[in-house]
Amino acid sequence: MSLRLDFDGLARVREARLAGGVTVRWRPASYAVYRAAEAAASAALMRGLEMAETAGDAAVAEVERRAALGLADAAFADHLAAECVEGWGGVLDADGSPAPFDARTWAAFRDQFPRQADHLVRLISGHVSLLVAEGNASAASPPGGGAAG
Repeated sequence: MSLRLDFDGLARVREARLAGGVTVRWRPASYAVYRAAEAAASAALMRGLEMAETAGDAAVAEVERRAALGLADAAFADHLAAECVEGWGGVLDADGSPAPFDARTWAAFRDQFPRQADHLVRLISGHVSLLVAEGNASAASPPGGGAAG
């Protein structure tokens, strides 16, 4: 028996409640958005590793390598947030006014509240990462391109 998951409702906007009274309106990432986020993370990692290679001191190089991993994680999260978050509530700026969702406020939120940001990224990308891990995320083969074809 062959089974499949019904992902027809996946593109609908959802709302998540994060700790601290934050609500976020978001859409789940598509496979293409997920892969683009991976590419952004990979590019950030490579830039960071290139900086580590130019460090003259081994201790400095190790710090640069660790920083490169953080930059890759941030690039992945930033791409997903930019593509999938539609808005938020409960996030205030320094004056106590509602902070708009944009790249600058997202970066500040990600840096100041990393657990909440990580939770949101997992919500956005969770279903795609499971499909990728199972090997079920590729596009269908063109007609005649399969083993029987």
